[in-house]
Amino acid sequence: MSSRDDLLPVYVTDDEVFSELCSCWCQKAAIGVDTEFIRTDTFYPRLGLLQVYDSEVTYLIDPLRIELWQPFISLMVESDCVFVMHAASEDLTLFQHFFNAQPKQLFDTQIAASYCGFGVNCSYQSLVKILLTKTVSKEETRSNWLQRPLTSAQCEYAATDVLYLLKIQDLLSMKLMSLNRLEWVSLEFKSQLSVAADAENSERWQYLYASFKNAWTLKNYSLAFLQSLLLWRETIARAANKPRGWILKDNEILSFVSALENHSTQSLHSCFTIETFNDLPQRVKKAYGENLVAWFNNNPPVIESIRRDEILVPLTGNERRVLKICQKVIREIAEDLDIDPSLISNKKQLSNFVRCHSSHNTEFWLKMLADWRRNIIGSSLIEAISET
Repeated sequence: MSSRDDLLPVYVTDDEVFSELCSCWCQKAAIGVDTEFIRTDTFYPRLGLLQVYDSEVTYLIDPLRIELWQPFISLMVESDCVFVMHAASEDLTLFQHFFNAQPKQLFDTQIAASYCGFGVNCSYQSLVKILLTKTVSKEETRSNWLQRPLTSAQCEYAATDVLYLLKIQDLLSMKLMSLNRLEWVSLEFKSQLSVAADAENSERWQYLYASFKNAWTLKNYSLAFLQSLLLWRETIARAANKPRGWILKDNEILSFVSALENHSTQSLHSCFTIETFNDLPQRVKKAYGENLVAWFNNNPPVIESIRRDEILVPLTGNERRVLKICQKVIREIAEDLDIDPSLISNKKQLSNFVRCHSSHNTEFWLKMLADWRRNIIGSSLIEAISET
């Protein structure tokens, strides 16, 4: 860092000081925000550092010392201060778990950059280089952010991670305005916040089976068992704060439920015992056997709860042909707009469009799109597939 960039960051460990800062930030139009965390052996990320740049000073807030977070939560949910972040999805997930809250206003520089033609997943370092002709180090990305004291290199890296966010926001906002795409990114920011806020919604866990790989190959009995088993694993993983695969791997789940194909539907309503789970790995039975038995007896699989129409089935040969036609249309439109095709409609979304076309329900798919997307691609897609 050079010139005014070499101002030393302020390290914050005192609750009263932090509260006063949050009150000051409430009056700001925007602040640059980032987090450093570790997520190697836990389900939830472990917050190691919170960084804030308020256009004057860079602050490094120590979450291992700060105990009173309500002022920061109030800043997020009550003020109109925009949280300017880069690639914010993981940070927002952390916020939801750690604070049970999301910023009221968000500007994600990575998303904004993608709609300015800088490509998807453009790194912070690349943006700083392109827009500000400055170089930002990546050397401390994988360092231990829970160690104390942090090294001077860590502190400099963490401070630099927020130092340029507000400048980048200004430049990208001007570019978006000139392209008439501010509304596009605003909708993306709202969607991002909505997804993060919904991360802890346990009601959605019962539908995990619908996106489980190869679920479409299973019969109803096995699907019902899959639904219950995934719900159990999700509950255990979050409660124990362990990665899902540490509890039970996906391939182990599929192997187990696939072996149940010959069971009668009547056995779904019988009493479950440890023998029910004999085909699970020994380590799972040893660690969670009794828990599994109790869970399934209290939450037995219910075939009627399965909704096969929500399970994605591989496209047929003709549908794959239609998909290629649709992808060609999207690529041509994206090229004219100088943005990545996935920003308009990715392969998964287009596959759903093709399925809707097969069931003569394309209008339903189009109604689910944001207005700007529907205006850009709607008529072109309908025309392209009209003769298929």
